[in-house]
Amino acid sequence: MYTLTASIIKLAREYIPDKKTRNKVVRGEDLGYTSTPTGTRGTFYLKHSPTGSVWFYIEPYTYSQTASLKIAATGAKVFMWAPATLSCIFSNGDIDVAHRPGKFKNVLVDYEYDERQLYSFSDTELSNKLSLAISWLNNSYDFSFTYSGTGATFLPVVSTDDEMEIIAKSLAIITRNSFVEEQKKAGLGVKFKGPMQSIDTSLQLKDYQETTNKLIKDVEKLFDKNKKANLPTGNVIDVYDEEVVED
Repeated sequence: MYTLTASIIKLAREYIPDKKTRNKVVRGEDLGYTSTPTGTRGTFYLKHSPTGSVWFYIEPYTYSQTASLKIAATGAKVFMWAPATLSCIFSNGDIDVAHRPGKFKNVLVDYEYDERQLYSFSDTELSNKLSLAISWLNNSYDFSFTYSGTGATFLPVVSTDDEMEIIAKSLAIITRNSFVEEQKKAGLGVKFKGPMQSIDTSLQLKDYQETTNKLIKDVEKLFDKNKKANLPTGNVIDVYDEEVVED
């Protein structure tokens, strides 16, 4: 799948919503205690691959990451980060000149990672809906988007971030509407009241459809913005509010 297509699908997942990952914040995770003798590097392992910086707190200091302990300054509160093994290696207090944590101290770590989420629509399914979404834009709002390829080679032609957002929102609209119809076919979106119980799933679908309608209005606003931006200089139409003033 092309990078641009993947980016549009990722953005569309924000509007569906159907995210594949969610940023997870880890604060003060306990990794055990320091106990390494002098002359040996202490090593600790993270449970997840971090998306940014990693920070350790080993009383009474905070330690930041470095690519190599050999280039660390004397007394620097750092550890060597090895992303391939998710290992965090501290100074041995002998050859390494960086600060070595004290023995038998609690090791706490702060970092963030992408937690995998359960999602409903695969990238392939969303990619297959892209051509339909673009056709809907062109036929409903007089856009002139083009694309090439099919399936994994599908590639829409966009030149600005606004155009990318328009296609992503249209993909979300098509996907959401399809989901609503599937739910209705499955018997949801109905009201039932019996002598012992009542069932009402229509309100949830109604709220879902209202959010979809807001996305449609967003597309209309982006269309108006795009249309005004393409007007020749000097031909911008002034808009006035007509008010009747009575004495």
